[in-house]
Amino acid sequence: MFKKLFIRNKFFLPLITIPIILSLVGLVFIFEASAVGSARQFGDSFHYLKSQAVWIIFGLIVMTIFSYIDYKKLYFLSFVSLIFTIVLLIIVLIPGIGSKVGGARRWIDFGFFSLQPTELAKFSVIIYLSSWFSSKEKKRFLPFITLICFLVFLTILQPDMGTSIIIFLIGLMIYYFSGANFMDFIYIFGGSAVSVYFLIKFSPYRFNRLSAFLNPSIDPLGISYHINQIFISLSSGGFFGRGLGASRQKYLFLPEAHTDHLIDFLN
Repeated sequence: MFKKLFIRNKFFLPLITIPIILSLVGLVFIFEASAVGSARQFGDSFHYLKSQAVWIIFGLIVMTIFSYIDYKKLYFLSFVSLIFTIVLLIIVLIPGIGSKVGGARRWIDFGFFSLQPTELAKFSVIIYLSSWFSSKEKKRFLPFITLICFLVFLTILQPDMGTSIIIFLIGLMIYYFSGANFMDFIYIFGGSAVSVYFLIKFSPYRFNRLSAFLNPSIDPLGISYHINQIFISLSSGGFFGRGLGASRQKYLFLPEAHTDHLIDFLN
């Protein structure tokens, strides 16, 4: 099967090898960042490494299964996938169902695993918009921007502005490659700039983070703590870093070492 795919598609080999290489490199960095914290919290330095390895194997299995499926058949799943995603994005906001961690309600805990609906939203947006824009439908700007803004709105309510931006950009790229009118992007970027301004202006948390980014010295033990850790890391390791395994910032200087700034653990 893979041989046939390789013969028919010269991009198949890079498509399969690059994700595997990145995943393996990611495992190394996850272990580097999480070993100390894992040993303290779980009594096992390899806890997060093993957890991530399991998901990589699962991902490879899913990728193999999808390699046998004609991507055109996803057309029939696109609408169902989108509706299912919207339902999950609404459900996760309900107290008692969505798990609140660090002030954000982004996860649905099923007991044996936790689901983050925004990750499913990325996939759903891709297959739905691709299916939709495969036709030469006219006057689709308003429905498109309404759908994307609705998904972004649900994501921001969690709140998760970073993922909402990713979903927005994914939709924008697909819309662009579908042959969209250039003037549409003038409206989109103008509206986006205004929206981002108000989201930051009227959200103390976002405003404080932006202020800390622009002036890291305003609250070194509070809102600007993380960015100051980056400066400490860079000043300690220099341009080339201290070397793999020699990082000092992994020694519990960051509350969530395995999900925080990677650069801290490379210096």
